[in-house]
Amino acid sequence: MDNTAIIRALVVDVEKIEPLFSLYREFYGIRKDRSAAIEFLRARLENEESTLFYAKKDGRIIGFVQLYPSFSSASLKKVFILNDLYVLESERGKGVAKLLIGKAIEFCTEQKCARISLSTAKDNPAQKLYEEVGFKESTFKFYNYNLWESKTTGRDMPGIFTPSPKKSCCKSRTNIRITRSGARLAIVEVFPHI
Repeated sequence: MDNTAIIRALVVDVEKIEPLFSLYREFYGIRKDRSAAIEFLRARLENEESTLFYAKKDGRIIGFVQLYPSFSSASLKKVFILNDLYVLESERGKGVAKLLIGKAIEFCTEQKCARISLSTAKDNPAQKLYEEVGFKESTFKFYNYNLWESKTTGRDMPGIFTPSPKKSCCKSRTNIRITRSGARLAIVEVFPHI
């Protein structure tokens, strides 16, 4: 890992990072949309809504980690969510992810935050790595109320259905466009994925 540098991303780096960011999204079964990915990353960095570090080796970007800030009312401190971690397949098992997580921990420590949280698919093999670097499985039970997609049977948002399963590394995604008219929601489009 001597020739691998971990660099904090700036807005000017967005187009260089996008190919890996798109691969990360494809890993989760989401269709590539280069312009939307660039726009998303640019907005997060410009508005200081995320901190992104990338790994560069021999002049090419081989991985990244992205953190989103939040706060804890209990500790009265800032916390970070390690939301995205991705390493090129050809570079996995070489310590790149560990370097990226180490940089994230160092950054969050400097920010005097209370904790770093992450969530991952139950079948994600990276769980072993998270535990090796010190993450502990939470004793809390987490819930999500998904506004982007719904996996409910209609109890949370009437009229929304459970998507049919599709082969991918994780849960399938169904994109549903919803419009609001007063207090009522209406599905106006349903399509299989982004």
